[in-house]
Amino acid sequence: MKRAHLHILPLLPVLITPFILMSPVLLLGKAMYWGTPSLQFVPWRAYAWDVLSAGQIPLWNPLLGMGAPLIANYQSALFYPPNWTYFLLDAIGGIGWAAWGQALLVAMHLAWAGVGMVYLIRRLGLGILAQTIAGLAFGLSGYIVSRSGFLSINAAIAWLPWVILAMHNLVLSNQGIARSEKYDVELDANRPAKFFRGGQRVFLKRFTILAIVLALQLFAGHAQTTWYTVLLAGLWGGYLSWVIAHNQTANSGIRVDKYRRLNAVYYLLIEVVRNWIFLASAFFLAIALAAIQLIPTAEYLMNSHRSNAVGYEFAMTYSFWPWRFLTLIAPDLFGSPVTGDYWGYGYYWEDALYIGLLPLLFAIVEIFRLVRREKRTQENGVFVISFINRPNYQNSFVIFLLLVIILSFVLALGKNTPIFPWLYNNVPSFSMFQAPTRFTLWAEFALVVLAAFGVDAWYRIGGKVLYWVRLGTAGAFAVTFGAGLTLFLIEDITPTFIRAATMVGLNGLIIGILVLTNPRQANKSEGSFHDKKYLVWRWMVILFIAIDMTIVGWGLNPGIDLEFYTLPASTATRIQSLTEELRLYLHAEDEYSLKFDRFKRFDTFDAGEDWGNLRAVMLPNLTMLDNVSAVNNFDPLVPSRYARWMEAVQDLRDRGDDSTYFRLLNLMGVGAVEIIDSSDKESGVRFLPVEGSTRIRLVPCARFASGEEDAWVQVIGGQVDFEKVVIVEKSEDGVVSDCIDDASNKLHSVDINILSENPNRLDLSLNSISSGWLVVSDVWYPGWYALVDGNVTPIYQANYLFRAIFLNPGEHNITFVYRPLSFWLGFGLSVLAWLILVIGWWVINGKYEISSS
Repeated sequence: MKRAHLHILPLLPVLITPFILMSPVLLLGKAMYWGTPSLQFVPWRAYAWDVLSAGQIPLWNPLLGMGAPLIANYQSALFYPPNWTYFLLDAIGGIGWAAWGQALLVAMHLAWAGVGMVYLIRRLGLGILAQTIAGLAFGLSGYIVSRSGFLSINAAIAWLPWVILAMHNLVLSNQGIARSEKYDVELDANRPAKFFRGGQRVFLKRFTILAIVLALQLFAGHAQTTWYTVLLAGLWGGYLSWVIAHNQTANSGIRVDKYRRLNAVYYLLIEVVRNWIFLASAFFLAIALAAIQLIPTAEYLMNSHRSNAVGYEFAMTYSFWPWRFLTLIAPDLFGSPVTGDYWGYGYYWEDALYIGLLPLLFAIVEIFRLVRREKRTQENGVFVISFINRPNYQNSFVIFLLLVIILSFVLALGKNTPIFPWLYNNVPSFSMFQAPTRFTLWAEFALVVLAAFGVDAWYRIGGKVLYWVRLGTAGAFAVTFGAGLTLFLIEDITPTFIRAATMVGLNGLIIGILVLTNPRQANKSEGSFHDKKYLVWRWMVILFIAIDMTIVGWGLNPGIDLEFYTLPASTATRIQSLTEELRLYLHAEDEYSLKFDRFKRFDTFDAGEDWGNLRAVMLPNLTMLDNVSAVNNFDPLVPSRYARWMEAVQDLRDRGDDSTYFRLLNLMGVGAVEIIDSSDKESGVRFLPVEGSTRIRLVPCARFASGEEDAWVQVIGGQVDFEKVVIVEKSEDGVVSDCIDDASNKLHSVDINILSENPNRLDLSLNSISSGWLVVSDVWYPGWYALVDGNVTPIYQANYLFRAIFLNPGEHNITFVYRPLSFWLGFGLSVLAWLILVIGWWVINGKYEISSS
């Protein structure tokens, strides 16, 4: 019972508090909506479930960007097992239940992140209070809670402590294999030898676990977080390699200093290389396990606008604002969108760092102990490396964590120092992602671990320390009282400063009281100290941390009534009548203004108007909820040609080149253009019909382009009548055009009918008295195939962005079908990898033995 108590106690607050934090959404039956939940995740997943319900695989999304991959869209994370909860809820209660489920999954992942930290701190040999505080501080940290609306980040971060724990266990089990005395070998000649010895069995189990947690993080849908996690695991494994090398050298029996130094370098290199190879192997196995998602995503990435690197300005977006270091102490020093007064740089959540004032103070205390902590001798002449909080290695571990924190902040500062720009230009992977500030994830993690070490050594104080704590507690009371008075008496001071000072003072006062009332004696470990006063005091500390983190995170993930998702937009019928089978187009400048100036403002969560208007203005990707096909696409990846095309269309409009602008709108199949119009009192926008547009056309002749750039120049030049001519990229040397005279090419009557259409297939019938090129204004993308009367025919890249096939005269049945080889390759590789993993686990656990004979 006592052992169960020690294991369960740290978990309870960590499991319960995230659900309290999300209770305004969960208990009131609301749904998350701010930012990406409404603009990305709910539309993606609701549409994917509709497609699955119809018995199809959601490979393609015809409703955005004139067609785009859906399953290959990494952040949709359709293969991430916890996300299947959305599909279950949708099946039970429709899109409203699925939208409500977002907050449920967020709370579960916050709890999972905290539980992972509890087990990691327990593995490091620290006590109950340290485990609980670390779990609360990490699971409810500002970095995670403020970003929870970005559902893929929320899910991916939750796996970070589990990956580090798995890496830690793997490295130590590898050390066990390296020592022959730890082998568990059966020597009885009358019995068959086990295929795996004891040390090998443990190592393989832990290797498998590391691969699985990495695979689940990959499935979660945020590559940036996964990559930062793998890098941190590599740093962690590198430090443990030093511990192992130091231990082996110290016990080698060599007394000559220069030989010992040479042995230390040798063992260190061996251990580092070995453990990094194991990490890389586990990561590659994880990639195989997640191949069903990753291979289609890799294909999408290679065809996207980010195939080589993100642009410099885009990559440097959200470099850490140095003034936000102060928010480690006062999280709302610069205001908060919850209170509607955030005035700092960029988005509030990109630079959020708060882990709790008490954990931060103990992290700082642990760093300062480096100066005063004396080097301790071995315990009974034996080095213990299973837990690195032993006196032998505690100083070095604190130094390691401190270096991680420094490195994290140096990288997070991004363009504010010359370091990250140099890395962007010269070192692979630094040009892959935006927002350098997200490197602060390392600092959050390291600070929490440091805090756990500080808390574990927390006992009753005395002497000069007691004097200074009393003085600090009195000072905190004075700050609280003074800030409170100032808030009421002086109006010219920024209210966020006063509010922040009040909260810091109040937190400092409570921390001072907790420090002064700690009954734990310095010579007793927490596990052996069972005084009732201490147990009550420990719960008070845990309650204080839970309340502090809940107050800071309260409201950062606001909810809205489910009708926001379940009811159609007020403008849906009007738009559908305008577009019919065509598309809606919204200018990029207007899209940005509607998002960030009107609804998704940086300073507040309150738009000051009915949130139903957000549905009415038809921002992408909310258009999907009303089955409106949109030219725009608010996805993290879009095809590179599409991105270039959209920039050109916007530029033509800005330059006033109406002739080419409307020519391209017609070619894109745009039935209506949305513009901002404040005279419309209902939605503040107006929808203008576009005449002459068509999505599918038969064109008499083609001009052949030698490649992408040639096609682009011809299309954007404004000299092509797209009703008569199509620009086709076709590798036939010497062929310039199959049009004898563009002006003489006559449009013959043609009857084109759409027989059926689903996301992955388009069936047409066509009857024409002349040959021609059938042009479909859907984005060309690898994996689309065409059948004409049952025979495969090539699809050409037409008019730079779209698809075309050549047809002879007569009546034809035509099918366009999306069968991406990347998906089926990924599916096969994932099935094979999981099958091998299951069989291997079965063998490792001794279910199958190989006879020595």
